[in-house]
Amino acid sequence: DYPAKRMRHLLKLVGDVMVRVVQAKLAASEVWLSPIHKAEQELDRAREVLTGWRGSTDKLCREWKWKDNPEEKRLTMVQARVGKIRELRRTQAAIQDLLSPEELAGMQVEAVAVFQRFSEIKSILNVSPHADALWASAVGDFDRSMEHAEGIVLERLKDGFVSHLLPAVQAALNDVGSAAAQPYQLLKQFFKHR
Repeated sequence: DYPAKRMRHLLKLVGDVMVRVVQAKLAASEVWLSPIHKAEQELDRAREVLTGWRGSTDKLCREWKWKDNPEEKRLTMVQARVGKIRELRRTQAAIQDLLSPEELAGMQVEAVAVFQRFSEIKSILNVSPHADALWASAVGDFDRSMEHAEGIVLERLKDGFVSHLLPAVQAALNDVGSAAAQPYQLLKQFFKHR
C-alpha cells in the first residue's frame, strides 16, 4: 500500500498546482471586468476543473482504502469561492439590467467600481485564514455598495406585486373568463427578474 502520509503530500502538491492554474485562468480572463457571459463561462470551467480534481482524489482514496480525502475540505472551500464569485457577478449584472440609466446615475454599481476590492486580492481562490479576512472585507464592501440599488429593485418588485399581480390573481379567481384575469403574463414578468 502507498503510505497515507506521502499520499497526502502528493495530493496537496497537485491540488496546489490545480488551484493555481484555475486562479491564473480566472485572472487572465479578467473575471471581474469581462462581460457577464464570458465571466460565467470561465467560472463554469473553473468549477469543472475543480470538480474533476475532487472526483480524482475521491477515486484514489477509495482505491487505496485511505480513510479520508485530504483535499476534500480545501476543494469544498475553493468551489464555494468560485460559486460566490459567480453570484456576485450575476447580482451586479442583474442590477445594471434592472435599473434605468437615470436610476443608476451616481450609484457606482458598474463592475469597475464594485469589484475594485476583489481585483486587489492577489489570489481570489486562496482560502487561508488571512485571505478569508480580505475576501470577507471585499464582500462586505460589495454588499454595502449594492444596498441602495438592491433597495430600488426590491421596491419596484413590491410595487408591481401589490399593484399588478395580486389584483390579477384575484380577478382570475373571481372571473376565470375575464380578459383582466391574466396572471400568467404577470408571473412571466416576475420570473424574468428572479
